[in-house]
Amino acid sequence: MKTETKNSFWASFWLVYIFFIVFTIPKLLGSGYIYSILIQTRSIGENYQFYGFTVFEIPVIFFGLITYRKSKSVRFFPLFSYILIQNLVRVLLNLSNPIEMESFEMFLSLLTSFSACIIVCYYFKNTNAIEKIFDGIILLNFLTQLMYIVIGRVGNDGRVACLGQDAGSMGLFCVSYILLNIFCRKNLPFYKFLLFTTSAFISLILSGSRTHLIILGVFVAVFFPSHISKRFNDINKRYLIYAFSLSSIFAAVVLAINSDISNIAILTKLKNLFAGNIIDNFLEDASFAERILSLKVALEILKQNPMGLSNSFLDLQINMFSRGSTTFPHSYLLSYFLLWGFPSLLSFSFFIKKLIISIQKSRAITPLILYFIVIYVINGGPLLLTKVYFWHFLIASYVKLYINENVKQNIS
Repeated sequence: MKTETKNSFWASFWLVYIFFIVFTIPKLLGSGYIYSILIQTRSIGENYQFYGFTVFEIPVIFFGLITYRKSKSVRFFPLFSYILIQNLVRVLLNLSNPIEMESFEMFLSLLTSFSACIIVCYYFKNTNAIEKIFDGIILLNFLTQLMYIVIGRVGNDGRVACLGQDAGSMGLFCVSYILLNIFCRKNLPFYKFLLFTTSAFISLILSGSRTHLIILGVFVAVFFPSHISKRFNDINKRYLIYAFSLSSIFAAVVLAINSDISNIAILTKLKNLFAGNIIDNFLEDASFAERILSLKVALEILKQNPMGLSNSFLDLQINMFSRGSTTFPHSYLLSYFLLWGFPSLLSFSFFIKKLIISIQKSRAITPLILYFIVIYVINGGPLLLTKVYFWHFLIASYVKLYINENVKQNIS
């Protein structure tokens, strides 16, 4: 009994501490920085992203490395080892490298998020426990969005971010969580489903991410008949309808009350997008044109640097801007290819193969896996957010645990 109490205490302690880190509370306090860097994210206007590594992150890294072997997390060490070796080779060959550029933000952000995920999966060893952590993150995201609205911290385009991340990455959090809630979770009480799914959907609306909103609609429309209809009874289907109905009503009220938010234009953007010829609207959209240009420039860089650039967001941005792009590559996958080179493409191909095998073992996880594959190809953002990496790694670990648990249940 004492051991359980001790584990429960330390599990709670580390979870609170990790939330303290990934929600960037030290940044709000403005203290404890060991390393910091300010990197321009767009060549037009004053668009910069700050990254800071604090003393508060050292315990997370230290304990994460200690508990790595006993953790249920996905094994990240081979990837991190490859990145280290790749950049040591660049140093020896006198190519652009993080040491020369004093640009360590990617290493530190990855290492912190790796370690945080390892600790979480060390103490929380099953999907039910990790799902509750997802609930907490989504609810805190939503509450900090509301806080931002109250204090007037809304983007010029009306998009609302939350503590520890930008508005763009909010869409990824919300949609992956909603898909997980709908397709993967079992026996979730109605009030919890309503609370958390509604919060995630409203967060998605407030984030102004039309790409993620459209993808969510497509995935629910495609997978609802074949998956949900078989697994949900009529009462649960009503719950789902209630959740999205209440979300839409609440979001509409918030948008109407706050004049700054009402200019978001997620609703206006969607209206403009689907008014008339959709293809022409896409092609004429300024955001779409910017994304296409960023992808063209990124492919040009990759062609000239098949083994990748250094593991540095600063190096990536310098190369993008020098070739005429106004922003970062709008594709996570292409960004990682640029940073880590052709070998990362082989790793990704191997990973996709494993996911396909996983889908065959557990059909319920299919929408979540396919969503991440689609998003990694067509969407991307600044690569400095520890919270976003933490979410990615925790989702990957969740998928691994979910499949293993379902395989064991089928065997038994």
